[in-house]
Order: sequence, then structure tokens, then C-alpha cells
Amino acid sequence: MFKWLHRRRNKLNIREKADLKLLRQIYQARDAWQVKQQKQNAMTDPDKATLFNTRLAKAKFNYLYHQARLRHINGAKIIDAMRYAKK
Repeated sequence: MFKWLHRRRNKLNIREKADLKLLRQIYQARDAWQVKQQKQNAMTDPDKATLFNTRLAKAKFNYLYHQARLRHINGAKIIDAMRYAKK
């Protein structure tokens, strides 16, 4: 999934495994947010539930992103995780 991972998959320590789990969550949150944003953009007059769900998905992504930054995860790894999300 990630370029930097395929060389060392069997050599990850506990911290790196936790970081990888967080990066996967970022990947999934970004994907979910993009899908909801596209659904909202397709509607001419989106209802309140759609707007709320889109904002909630964006908030979850932002929360996970900042958690990764607080854990001092390399920014390139976060960008790499987001690059694999659907556009």
C-alpha cells in the first residue's frame, strides 16, 4: 500500500505498527470524505443531513491528520497515505 512499507513489513516495531494503523485510518477517512463531497456536489440543493455528513467526515479526517502530526509522523508518510485515497 505504501511505498516505504514494502521493504520492511516484517521488521516494524510497536510504534511503527501503531503509526501504520493511524495512517490507514487517515486513508479511509480521506476516502469517505471525498465520496461524501462528490455526493454533495452532485446535488443541486443538498439537504441538511448531507451537509452534516460531509462536515462530519471532514472533521474526522482533520482530527486523524492532526493526531498523526502530534505523534511526529513524517509528513511524507501522511501525504503518501492521502495520495492513495480516491480522488
